[in-house]
Amino acid sequence: MLMMSRGLVQRLPTSEGISYMAGEGAAPFLASLTTEYAMRLKDRAEWAAAHFEGASTEEIRGITQSFFDRWTSQFQPTQRGLGS
Repeated sequence: MLMMSRGLVQRLPTSEGISYMAGEGAAPFLASLTTEYAMRLKDRAEWAAAHFEGASTEEIRGITQSFFDRWTSQFQPTQRGLGS
């Protein structure tokens, strides 16, 4: 809500649900972020936008689900046999 009230984000109803896009205030706000971390984050966001441009919502969901599945499997406790 805060980001929408400041014009940073717009909420758009779509046939697939609710989507979000940058609002009018997003560009000036992002330009004001000048730390090393912020610059690296912008680079990564640009890479992601270029890499996934044209991908459907379902394709992106499939990719993120496969990452999530791999990551969560790394945090599953190992089963111990009786007497261990």
